[in-house]
Amino acid sequence: MISDSYIYHYLVIFFIFLSVNFLFFMNFIKNDKYRFILVFAFISLMSIFFGIRGFNIGTDTLSYVNVFLGKSSLVIEPCFVILALIINFFTDEPQYFLLIINLLINSIMLVALRNFTKNYSLVLSIFYSTMLFINMNINILRQALAISLAFLAISYLIKGRQKKFFYIILIAIMTHYTAIIFVAAYFIINIKFSKRNVVFFVLSCFGFYFITVSDLLYFLKDYSDTINRLYWYFNWGISSPWQIKHVYYLFFLMIFMYALKGYKYLGENNLKVLKIIFFGLILILLFREEEMVADRIFYYFFALGTLLIVQIKNIVKQKNLYYLILYISVNLWVVKTTVLQYPNWFLE
Repeated sequence: MISDSYIYHYLVIFFIFLSVNFLFFMNFIKNDKYRFILVFAFISLMSIFFGIRGFNIGTDTLSYVNVFLGKSSLVIEPCFVILALIINFFTDEPQYFLLIINLLINSIMLVALRNFTKNYSLVLSIFYSTMLFINMNINILRQALAISLAFLAISYLIKGRQKKFFYIILIAIMTHYTAIIFVAAYFIINIKFSKRNVVFFVLSCFGFYFITVSDLLYFLKDYSDTINRLYWYFNWGISSPWQIKHVYYLFFLMIFMYALKGYKYLGENNLKVLKIIFFGLILILLFREEEMVADRIFYYFFALGTLLIVQIKNIVKQKNLYYLILYISVNLWVVKTTVLQYPNWFLE
């Protein structure tokens, strides 16, 4: 166990740089079976690293440990509790519990991305450079597991395997209720991408400007513990509508893909992902004033966005230049994430 938060920070810098570079160059191994084995072995190593952190690292880590030890009366979704009970049946060591959860998060994400694209190691390289990846492995374990499961569910939905989608998304919802938003993906992927629908999307965004969800839930919170918990999330913190950084990220992603004529080069499956991201932007605008909810929803669609970044290579003629720019960009992003952003989150 590594309990010194400053020493752990230096190790985070080292391992994130290592992972981003390793995963980037794994993309050039042509034998997919060999590449998958190497990538899986590496993310297992990363999961062990995150699993041996001290219980003082991450604001929610101790809460999860207490759930595992049965010392918490926290009302949470049943699948996470059942998982904790299963692990507790084999070991009562909290460190192994954290390690197994981290391994599940990263392994499921790997399988999901492999279903999406043959460039899954490149997508992982981009994703591992972000603060969300670190946050998923240190802080938001329940939602991180739900994010990975939701990714896996969507990867099957896009392939037309609806039953697997519903089974897995149900498990995701029972792990973290926020995953319920992806039930709508079943209908969204079949919406045609037309100018009329895009105009409807924009008008919907402005229409949702006048709705505040917490005000609606206020009148219902006393009727159900679940609604009361939702109200607690929605009322976490109030932000002015256009200070939410998430809106800008998704909005500029849309403009970026359109400017590069991304619709033409994305391919059918990635176009479905783009439709789901459009849906995410509407949700974030709907919940824009509820800071915590906007954060929680944003996590799902930020991660999905990394899938589309890789598709830019289908547009540019100079592939080597594309890879060079991407390689420099992800390493610079690691500096931003680990040196500038991480201390504000996890160092006192």
